[in-house]
Amino acid sequence: MSGKKRQIVTTIVLFLIISFACSKRSEGLKQGDIEPLINTFLAMHVSHNTFDDEISARTLNNLISTLDPWKMYFTKSDFDDFMKNKNNIDDLVQSNDFAFLFKINSTYKARFKERLSLFNELIKLDYDFTTDESIAVDRDKVQFTDDQKEIRERWRKTVKLQLLGFINSGKSLAEAKKKVIKRYDLVKKDEAKMTNEKIFTTFVNAFALALDPHTDYMDADEFEDFSISMNLKLEGIGAVLRSEDGFTFVESIMPGGPASKLPEAQKLLPNDKIIAVAQGDDEPEDIIDVPLRDAVKKIRGKKGTTVKLTIIREGAQGTSSRQLISIVRDRVVLENQAAKSEVFNSTVGGINRKIGYIKLPTFYLDASAYQNDKNAKMSSRDMLNEMTKLQKQEVDAMVVDLRANPGGALSEAIRIAGLFIKDGPVVQVKSHEKVQVESDYDANMYYDGPVIVLIDKMSASASEIFAGALKDYRRALIIGGASFGKGTVQNLIPLGGRNGSMKVTIQLFYQPSGNSNHLYGVQPDIELKDLPDVLDIGENKLKYPLQWTPIKKAQFMTFGNRYISQPIVSELTRRSKARMSSDKEYAAFNEKIEKYRKKMEAASISLKKDAITSDTITEEVEKQQKDKAKRESNNKLIDLANDLLLKEAFNITADYIELLKKN
Repeated sequence: MSGKKRQIVTTIVLFLIISFACSKRSEGLKQGDIEPLINTFLAMHVSHNTFDDEISARTLNNLISTLDPWKMYFTKSDFDDFMKNKNNIDDLVQSNDFAFLFKINSTYKARFKERLSLFNELIKLDYDFTTDESIAVDRDKVQFTDDQKEIRERWRKTVKLQLLGFINSGKSLAEAKKKVIKRYDLVKKDEAKMTNEKIFTTFVNAFALALDPHTDYMDADEFEDFSISMNLKLEGIGAVLRSEDGFTFVESIMPGGPASKLPEAQKLLPNDKIIAVAQGDDEPEDIIDVPLRDAVKKIRGKKGTTVKLTIIREGAQGTSSRQLISIVRDRVVLENQAAKSEVFNSTVGGINRKIGYIKLPTFYLDASAYQNDKNAKMSSRDMLNEMTKLQKQEVDAMVVDLRANPGGALSEAIRIAGLFIKDGPVVQVKSHEKVQVESDYDANMYYDGPVIVLIDKMSASASEIFAGALKDYRRALIIGGASFGKGTVQNLIPLGGRNGSMKVTIQLFYQPSGNSNHLYGVQPDIELKDLPDVLDIGENKLKYPLQWTPIKKAQFMTFGNRYISQPIVSELTRRSKARMSSDKEYAAFNEKIEKYRKKMEAASISLKKDAITSDTITEEVEKQQKDKAKRESNNKLIDLANDLLLKEAFNITADYIELLKKN
């Protein structure tokens, strides 16, 4: 970005913040606020700097999806009429003409009234929960229709699904109907609160999400919801939540929190839709279309109490499954986020190998570190301490486990990568047309032995920067599954008063080679299958993800074939496949993965009573949760009986040490 352009962007942002901050009596966005806000998004965004026809069409689609995600209110005729403006939204905004927006809102209000009358009729019907029928929950598979019979059928199945949640918890049909009626009374009250300010907020956010999945606008109430959801990291289930299209989604899982300690078969995962919440053995409460603030209140609770979440999970080829996940609430123990190490003694072919194992749950950095506080908690400092301990024990190799590591501080990813290389670029950051190279300037290489990095689908952001850099340098062997694929950074700008905040994607990350982990993640040298691989998740699965093209390679020297060579990788892969194919434990594990895959490929959600039973938390699974928590409290870092992938990673490491010694 040129100096002049940067100055213009800064001026626009400061003007917007000052203008909003001075409007303390504002109750939300006004019509005149929309164009300045949109211009600020465009000025700051890393890729989209013009409001063109493509962004116009995306914005309109997002707006309609927000109002009617399951295509149950608008008709096809309504939709076709709205879409006449799909390439004109940019021009209309520039002209301050929002008649199209008021028309969409008035049509929605009329259809809402009609559908509420339909609900009042359907709720009186008798329902047979032994009938083998299902409901589609993927809105992309459903089209708008003018067929009133089809609209009625969609509503009938939706009402039945909501009733089923209460029926499965032991409620009678009459009791379930009372609960669902109460729910729609609340929906009616929320719809009545749809002011012009709320419509403007919905529109601006529809525009922001048209730029990329991580850019959005939050009004004051939504910004409060966001703050509440962030606080949830430290109390409750240990998950960050977001609201989208009437659903409460899992944004990420906090390392060290209760949700991160669930058994593999009962994991809560990013992008899970939470559709109902139950307190202990109480009946579940439907939270579809419930404001995030209210949903979070139901999920949070006192330490030691149990919350049961009914979730919908997307599988491969757009399929879905429903699960019931039980979590014992607790506080995130910050110490559980710190880097920890242990020595594992491997005996392969009668030869003992000492393998250093380091688990890094997140790239943490205390804010006090910026004030040069020597006692500030830093993942790079802790990593160096753990590496020093392992070297004193003369380990033959080190395994760095980044599975489920969601990222953290970019500066820490650079410092930790620098512990394994001499010096040089670790990541390239692109902001508009300018590329900045972020390097490690410490010429010391604190460990020069073999390094293995474990990643999976939940490894994201800073984890991908670290793993990608070491892969580019040919310094480490990458094992596991492809990482998540998030290679962007956002800037959050509070606007003051009742005006909320804006979050904008301002940068793209690139590896030293000029390639990016964005969309498809860091690819492993040796793939090890795990349950998360079955899930159809990742940056490339999100709506309107940013695209990227390679940039110029930074100046750096690789380690050549000193650590990584194709013959070694091929031989390690061959040995690993042979070992796993003849191991009964791995065979059983693969059967579990295939069973899970088939469940994820179910065509739709069943509406039969107790259809969820196979996924319900049993006493045995709850016992597994308690056992896992007990192991962690006893500081048992390595638990191969419950971590077959780590077991195989150690086997590969032992082979790796042997092959390197022969070269």
